[in-house]
Amino acid sequence: MAESDLPEDVIVNILCWLPVKSLIRFTSVSKRWRFIILSDPKFAASQLNRARQLKALGPRLLFCTGTPQLESLDLADMASFGHPSSVRHLSLPPERPGGAVTLVGSCNGLVFLAFDTCYFYTWNPATRLFVELPDPGFPDVCQWVTYRGAGYLSATDDYRVFATCYGVYFNEDDESYIETKMFSSRAQVWKTIRGSGHKSSPDQGILLNEALHWVNFDEILAFDFAPEKFRTMRLPDIDDQYGVDFRYVGVSEGCLCVCGYLSGRDDSVDFWVMREYGVENSWTKLFNFSHGDPGRYIEWWVMESCTVAVKCAIGLHHWLLVKIDHQQEAEIDDYMVSGINNCYPSMIPYEDTLLRIND
Repeated sequence: MAESDLPEDVIVNILCWLPVKSLIRFTSVSKRWRFIILSDPKFAASQLNRARQLKALGPRLLFCTGTPQLESLDLADMASFGHPSSVRHLSLPPERPGGAVTLVGSCNGLVFLAFDTCYFYTWNPATRLFVELPDPGFPDVCQWVTYRGAGYLSATDDYRVFATCYGVYFNEDDESYIETKMFSSRAQVWKTIRGSGHKSSPDQGILLNEALHWVNFDEILAFDFAPEKFRTMRLPDIDDQYGVDFRYVGVSEGCLCVCGYLSGRDDSVDFWVMREYGVENSWTKLFNFSHGDPGRYIEWWVMESCTVAVKCAIGLHHWLLVKIDHQQEAEIDDYMVSGINNCYPSMIPYEDTLLRIND
């Protein structure tokens, strides 16, 4: 039976059940199929909903190995982490601006990037669609993008990109400059956000319940996208005479999660989850990860079923991405990252989808 013998609605319904990787290959079948798969927003949304129903959205971890080169690892299969078949080598398009790249955030398969704090883009690693966002209007003095993240408001079909730019005026007083802005895909504008009262954090915000979350010294700082307001939550109350240093926030089992070191102990970390969102006395210890390499674990990405840690391997030019299973409370695999000078790899989780921000 030829393609033309089937009604288009039947073809579309069949295609909706297929994974993104297969659909990308099928764009060469015909111009019509290519349009449906890459350019039809309704089809992209339907395919995403089906994948979520089937729990077939395999998470991937994207990390920079040097502009314009990026890599991503499959996190779904415990046995394949770091295996060549699970690694994708990705390149940003040649029309990108120069300079250092910052992974701002990800949501629904879309990755948001910043180049030299001035140029912001949305990029779909699966379809390779690369779209420039409007100029946020940060002044030239801005040097770092801190307190960053991205999210989606389903009620208004609106993607939000959040970024705080920090810099220093090199004058007699060396005055600092800090400004927070949020982009709305629906309005196509950046809006200045005031009243944060935050201090300083280089971390990417973790998205949960349409809000971004950061560990902000002795509390969790949250920014709700709908009311566009900041709020705070208490960290786990641990009765320990030496104190606990909470450093990273993530999402595990659908709950907010934080990592805590006992003060002066870099070889053991506790993972805590807030079983009821917003209920501060619902913090429960998820598990403990003890290791024999104090000071060599630099960063943690806590996800639903596993955690990926950045571990210094050899000097400062080689790093290991270590996968830690929450059930086993132990390392189960690792992947060596090379080609990065002096700083550890910037990472961000994402999923394969067909969505695009300019629909």
